[in-house]
Amino acid sequence: CNKGSVLLRTTDGGAHWNKTLFDSLAFFVSMQFRDENHGIAIMEIQKLYTTSKVIVKTNDGGNTWIRSNLNSQNPSSNSIINKDNIYFIVGSNNTILKSIDYGESWQSITTPFANDLFGLYFVNKDIAFISNGLTAYKTLDGGQNWHKVSDCLKSMAGIHFTNENEGFNFNSVYEYEGGDFPTFKGTYIYSTTNGGETFITSELFPNFLPVITDYPTQNIGYLISRSQILKLTKH
Repeated sequence: CNKGSVLLRTTDGGAHWNKTLFDSLAFFVSMQFRDENHGIAIMEIQKLYTTSKVIVKTNDGGNTWIRSNLNSQNPSSNSIINKDNIYFIVGSNNTILKSIDYGESWQSITTPFANDLFGLYFVNKDIAFISNGLTAYKTLDGGQNWHKVSDCLKSMAGIHFTNENEGFNFNSVYEYEGGDFPTFKGTYIYSTTNGGETFITSELFPNFLPVITDYPTQNIGYLISRSQILKLTKH
């Protein structure tokens, strides 16, 4: 039976690990630290018949965690976005949660959608894109105003911008050909030079399936495609 959860922490590069115990079944689904002591995370708590996500903070390197006060708003996504020390999380009721004081307080940003957000990407603290899987919108002022952009961003699988104007996105194509599961056909690469207003579509690459993407800097990225690890650079 489930007794609780364990958080492992190392301070010597993995040679030794310290345990922090939780009396509930909880998982950290996203975590960011601004220094070795101060961290913020999304925690998923599972009970017998329910699952909920909460935002927690630590001031002692992860030994203890404090739940943030969200005024009944809870995160619905699994990722925390940090842009210039301003934090963004997809919240419930089609909103975006924003904190300018490292999670001490959160404010809600209203979006144009009536259903759930499935995609959120910030170029910087002011320019962002959102998607509900069917339509995409862009803001230039941190979410105060939104306008519709190209449908090439309705699925944000690997979206990345190197500056305010230049960016790209992936769209993997699947088709049903009988059986229980669709067949992978390939991936299109969409590129833009005008901030996502319009995109150029590449040919369909039948052997390119980006699964995990990560961009440690604006101009360098890594992705896993099938059995390959690829490095992306801007020259």
